[in-house]
Amino acid sequence: MSEVRVADEVWLATAMLHYKNPQQDDFSTTEIVDRAYQEGLQRPLRPGVQIHVSQHCVANKRPNPGNYRMLYETTRGRRRLFRHTDETHPYRSGKIMPDPQDIPESYHYLLKWYRERYDGGIVVEPALTAGLRRKPDGLLKELIEAAKVDGDTTADKPSREGKDIDQIWGRVRELEGRTLRTTGQGRSFDVEAVTEHSVAISPHSTHRLRSISRQEFERAVRLGLRGEKLTPIAIRQARASEANPAYVAAILRTIGL
Repeated sequence: MSEVRVADEVWLATAMLHYKNPQQDDFSTTEIVDRAYQEGLQRPLRPGVQIHVSQHCVANKRPNPGNYRMLYETTRGRRRLFRHTDETHPYRSGKIMPDPQDIPESYHYLLKWYRERYDGGIVVEPALTAGLRRKPDGLLKELIEAAKVDGDTTADKPSREGKDIDQIWGRVRELEGRTLRTTGQGRSFDVEAVTEHSVAISPHSTHRLRSISRQEFERAVRLGLRGEKLTPIAIRQARASEANPAYVAAILRTIGL
């Protein structure tokens, strides 16, 4: 395999940060550069890594001249991986992730993770819910219901466990309209609406609505972890929620689990 492109090196470094730190929404440009150095795909670290992190790979910045859409600027000096639902600068149309043949095979699992977990998370477009963010109503609930994943319904069989889950879900509903913080990094997010099948949240870092399925909460509850043991890392490692473990942990711990 030929030398890894700088843009691909930046994407891999950022993907590794997300994969290893699922409780974080974004990272500083310094953290991404440091991770690129740690991965050691090219030695010494190429000078172009910094400018690619700061400018060339950032989808919502004017291209100058880099045209990639690999990263997204959440706030000044902070980045995360780009999602297809993110707004991009109108002049950008470049690639979003590395091609498998251009990176070492040992990193191919990150491509699968990105497609199926990170970029596959459900996001409700803010353009559809303009003016509704502060006071969720029936229309917002309908949008969230329409976005839920297939098979995202609870079991019909009556059981003690089912009743317990229903009670927990009732307490989750009481959080609607509240602002919470993630347990690891203390990132603020709003609980916008709770329906029968999902919770809609809005992280303050992006102000973009995203939906978390009820199944993710149910799987986390079934782990039997409580209090400080109910961490984003534990939830993610158990595959209870791979896209939203920080938010699931924060919500469940807020209601007393």
